[in-house]
Amino acid sequence: MPIDFTLTPEQRDLQVSARAFARRVLAEVGPATRNLPTPEARFAETRPFYEEIIREGFLRRLLPVPVGGGGTGMVDMAVVAEEFQAVDTSVSLTLFATMLGLMPILAGGSPEQCKRMLAPFLTATGTPLAAFAFSEPGGSANFAAPPPAEGLRTRAVLDGDQWRIDGAKHWVSSATGWDGKGADLICVVCRTSPTAPPEQAISVIVVEGPADGIVLERAQESVGHRAHLTPRFRIEGVRAAKDNILGGPGAGLQIVEASFTGTAALVGVFSVALMRAAFDFTLNFARTDRRGGAVPIIEHQAVGYALADAKTAIEAARALSWRACR
Repeated sequence: MPIDFTLTPEQRDLQVSARAFARRVLAEVGPATRNLPTPEARFAETRPFYEEIIREGFLRRLLPVPVGGGGTGMVDMAVVAEEFQAVDTSVSLTLFATMLGLMPILAGGSPEQCKRMLAPFLTATGTPLAAFAFSEPGGSANFAAPPPAEGLRTRAVLDGDQWRIDGAKHWVSSATGWDGKGADLICVVCRTSPTAPPEQAISVIVVEGPADGIVLERAQESVGHRAHLTPRFRIEGVRAAKDNILGGPGAGLQIVEASFTGTAALVGVFSVALMRAAFDFTLNFARTDRRGGAVPIIEHQAVGYALADAKTAIEAARALSWRACR
């Protein structure tokens, strides 16, 4: 079956508006955060920029139509991701980390859960954050392994009409929120049975913040996303309603896999965006710099060949990523 990569008129409008927004707003993120000393300070400084993203309706535009958003599929996300990431890697990642944080609800939530939990993210106000609390200090790739090699050691125990959750997580984008007290919504991957096999023991429980018991240990210094928050934190007796478990006890393995399957292709799009930004910078340099010669260096054949090879790689990577999204 042939695949047509022509954008629909709606997607083209989305691309144009995302590009204009990135150049007008996101281009200021770097200058505003560059000289701040800590990841927490840099992340806090991005809040007004993220608020602009929400106000402009980009989060709502990416959420699927059936839950009240305007998104028609992963290609919509790819279009916005490339335009945003080509200008700023930090605030744009905060946006898409929130999308990842909502994926478990989209994948495994009941209609009632979707309606209630997604409501704050469908408005054009505030700075709502969602996080997918998956990775742990004990491992990520081996999260579904049985004891004693299990990477997932966060536990949840039913206590009356609430879950009590204890454990530790890291690399979870935005999880501790703007003030260290937790994101507005955290989908916590945990074990709800100490003895059952992974396909029956792993669950996803939604913690609606701010929540007592979210303890920030440290924010990771990230080379490429210096104003994006990836904390290491503890979950100490955090409470969540009994009905906040997605798909029932033991449904977590399938929900985790579905959530990552739906977003993994965007990593390729992020790479395309950075390649594009680097290419544009290099092309401008080649067109304007003479290196002491009589003509701009782009006039030299070897430079033109190198640029053509780079452009070919970018187009190939975009086609592959878009195909995966489609």
